Amino acid sequence: MEKPYPSMECEVKVGHGGVITLPPTIAAQFQEGKRITIRVTDGTVSSKLRKRGITEEEIERIASLQWEQRENVVGFLETEGIFPRSSPFARRSRKLFR
Repeated sequence: MEKPYPSMECEVKVGHGGVITLPPTIAAQFQEGKRITIRVTDGTVSSKLRKRGITEEEIERIASLQWEQRENVVGFLETEGIFPRSSPFARRSRKLFR
């Protein structure tokens, strides 16, 4: 049986001299002095997207599949679902997926 891959995502600020401090809840999961791999992305995932369960990994995957810049993918995901359900566009698009 395989162990789950211990990967997690959090947002941090870069401090003086490039120091990055992990949130205490995440730092507690590692032994002090242990070497870990950190992946860095310029930007954050908005709370609106986080509430919908969208991660940086998903944004990156979509961007690579669509050959789009990260900002375009984030913009698209943030606008997803904002059309009123009664709009002509929403009615036509619902018909396509029935």
